[in-house]
Amino acid sequence: MNLIPGECVEHNDKRKICVAEENGKKYQLFNKSSITIKKVKVDKCLQQKANEKRCDFLLEAQDLKRVFFIELKGAD
Repeated sequence: MNLIPGECVEHNDKRKICVAEENGKKYQLFNKSSITIKKVKVDKCLQQKANEKRCDFLLEAQDLKRVFFIELKGAD
């Protein structure tokens, strides 16, 4: 069972640089080991309740079983 809708997954591959960018702010993950990274748009894509706050992106390093929650600070 997959809890993440396909339209929220931006990529799921072994790219060398994974970039999360929003409102002029940017985070880069350098994937030197060429592991599979899944990038998920969380805020305003995954289902959430009214007034519930979410991080902007999620990066899942599948081979390492690690997840990184990315919050890009902006005006809000």
